[in-house]
Formats: sequence, C-alpha cells, structure tokens
Amino acid sequence: MKTKRNNPLVVRIASRTRNLLLSQASGLRLLALSAVAITGTASAASGDWSHDGTNNNWSTATSWSSNPTVPGTDAGDVITFTNNITAARAITIDTTPRTVGSLTIGDSNNTHGFTIAASGGGNLTFDNGMSNATLTENG
Repeated sequence: MKTKRNNPLVVRIASRTRNLLLSQASGLRLLALSAVAITGTASAASGDWSHDGTNNNWSTATSWSSNPTVPGTDAGDVITFTNNITAARAITIDTTPRTVGSLTIGDSNNTHGFTIAASGGGNLTFDNGMSNATLTENG
C-alpha cells in the first residue's frame, strides 16, 4: 500500500482493475491505493458534476446532471468533474463510500483545480466490473 501524508482521500482499486490508468489530475489527492475484492456488478449510472459553489458534498443531488440520482453507488458508474469552475473546489465524499468505474476530472478551461476529499469514513473505490477502471485528467 502506497501512502501520501496529509491527503484526505482513500482510493481502493478492485483486483480486476490492476491495469488502472492513472493520470496526474490537477488538485486530485490520493491517500492510499490498496487492492480489494470485486463486488457485484450492477447497472452503471452516469453523472456530470454541474455545480460551482460552496456546498460541494458528493451527496447533494442538485449538484449532478443526474438529479435526483446521485452517481457513484455501483461498479461501472461514469463520473465527470469537468465543468468550468470559478475557484478551486473540493468535492467531499460525505455520507457514504462511493464506487466508480470511470472518473474524469479537470476544470474545462484549465484555470482551477478540483480536489476530492472525504469525511466521516467516506472513500472512493475504482471498480469497473470486468473492464479496466479509469482515472483521466481533462484540461
């Protein structure tokens, strides 16, 4: 397990995603990478972060294009944080752990950065079922 200090997010990578493609995403902080077992695959949900403000909790449904559905609950979910933001934004995984198959992150005009943080035991798991999970920098 690799650990970087002072970073609030735990990322778990499912064993079938060992070929995970990682890019250096501006503002993305990873605390740890560890292997976990694959969980069951459900139908994937897509969600684009569409919020540029101060309430940046992942669980806020109105911040997502998929409102009222909050994505990041099943293996294979496709998540993007690529809207134009007016300042650096920290998205907080608050109420529950999240699972994604694909995450694309980056300010659309490349002037500010997103940080994914966690509180209350939240974490982010990359699991794309039988396919490779991906983390991509945009911008």
